[in-house]
Amino acid sequence: MASGKRKNYHHGDLKNSLVEAGLELLRHQDASGISLRAVAKEIGVSHTAPYRHFKSKHSLLAAISQRGFEILTENTRQAVDKEPNDARQQLMLSGQAYVDMAVEHPKLLHLMFGGALSLRDCSTEYCQIAQNSFLSLTHILENGVSTGVFKDKSSTEMSVVVWSLLHGLAMLISAGQLDNEITSQKRIRELSGLAVDTLLNGLLK
Repeated sequence: MASGKRKNYHHGDLKNSLVEAGLELLRHQDASGISLRAVAKEIGVSHTAPYRHFKSKHSLLAAISQRGFEILTENTRQAVDKEPNDARQQLMLSGQAYVDMAVEHPKLLHLMFGGALSLRDCSTEYCQIAQNSFLSLTHILENGVSTGVFKDKSSTEMSVVVWSLLHGLAMLISAGQLDNEITSQKRIRELSGLAVDTLLNGLLK
């Protein structure tokens, strides 16, 4: 499927262009349909060109998934920057950002968390970037505890609970399991807000 990526490819930036092409393809098809040949075709290079950077389909998918974790971490950072002095709002906005990603990039989220890639088989860099997305949430909760907004509980344990709820909602969205009545972005945002608000009732002092 043509996406205009051919116009955006610049020599010397092949690896990034291939990852971006993979992200674009992932908007329209499952990860199983993405290949080195497909991304090469997407940006108009030879079918052997991707092998300069990716030895296999697995390594390509890992790079695409890694980009997804970078996006998720950046979205959380932006949420923190919008409300630098309000841990409650930081948590609310980061939760919305997580669910928004499920709406905008459902197949990418499924690649990141659906089990197709194992952290044991991925690079140290990949593992660290994936971990950063969790640590971003932990830092929000640590900030809330230190400023007296949240109860003095383990920030790591609270992070697991918060992420589990948000992740469960996000995966239901990405898998298309919600009723049609609540699949609009507005309704999903309301639902994610309710989920975080319900959690906050247990976290706030």
